[in-house]
Amino acid sequence: VIVLEGLHQQGFRLRPAKLWGPGLGATARLWLAHARAQLRPALRSWRSLLAAMYVPIGLVAYMLFLKYTFGDPLGFIHAQATWGRSTSPGSITKIVSGTIANLNIGPSPWAGQINTLTVLNVLSTLGFAPLVLISCFKLRPAYALYAGLTFFVPLSTGTVGSMTRYVLMLVPCFLLLARFGRRPWFDKVVTGTFLPLMAYFAILFSHWYFAG
Repeated sequence: VIVLEGLHQQGFRLRPAKLWGPGLGATARLWLAHARAQLRPALRSWRSLLAAMYVPIGLVAYMLFLKYTFGDPLGFIHAQATWGRSTSPGSITKIVSGTIANLNIGPSPWAGQINTLTVLNVLSTLGFAPLVLISCFKLRPAYALYAGLTFFVPLSTGTVGSMTRYVLMLVPCFLLLARFGRRPWFDKVVTGTFLPLMAYFAILFSHWYFAG
């Protein structure tokens, strides 16, 4: 993400302003000329490339700690199984069936025979999904990449568990909400939605219940 943002700030663009030429040959020349033009901004972004090299240091250090302490450098991933999260490639295909099972719907869901926490996780997921999609068109590429990874990596484990907490890291989506909040009616909708939720989770937390 840092590399992509650094490139973008120096004028690097993944695609030309005009995608197609009058023919196949003209289109190929158009893209080739664009690729050549991106060499200079790519070289100018060397500071961002250097900064990005420091990003994995914390992760590598933690993995070394886990290796020498517990014998498993990927322990932070394997421990997710304790919370019902699977790291297998097909986990995301189980997200619907897993969510239905976790809802634990009884014969009278409106009377409280349902897992309220899972309901909030589902609503958080569905509520932020459009914002993640919009960020791909309204924000810079690095922001869109960050939002997409932050949103879909937890879901790839096959559960919406804790999405009420994970969506708080979707900074690009909150930037979009701030932009849309210039409209008074939208600002009232956002405030009217998030303020009661904040109070609800604060009460849960203060009474020693799991909040997110």
